[in-house]
Amino acid sequence: MSIRTPFTLVSLVFGLMLFSPQTTEAQLFKKKKKTELPSDKKSKESDIKSIEDVTKAAEKFDGLFTIYRDTVTGESWMAISEEAFENEF
Repeated sequence: MSIRTPFTLVSLVFGLMLFSPQTTEAQLFKKKKKTELPSDKKSKESDIKSIEDVTKAAEKFDGLFTIYRDTVTGESWMAISEEAFENEF
């Protein structure tokens, strides 16, 4: 057994480790899915806000799609009509 054989084996193992999927790291930061109870569903339906409530502190930009930018938090929303989903842009 020459000195090249263990070196080749070690380099092969390290090379394969570089190209193997890193599933353990991906699972560390995965969010746990919350289980919803029937009572939670009713409370979520009552928490739904209208577009006017969400965009009252936002700037409106008219165009192909209407865009709203919240001046306080910096969030942006796009209002897309139902008819726009039927067209190809």
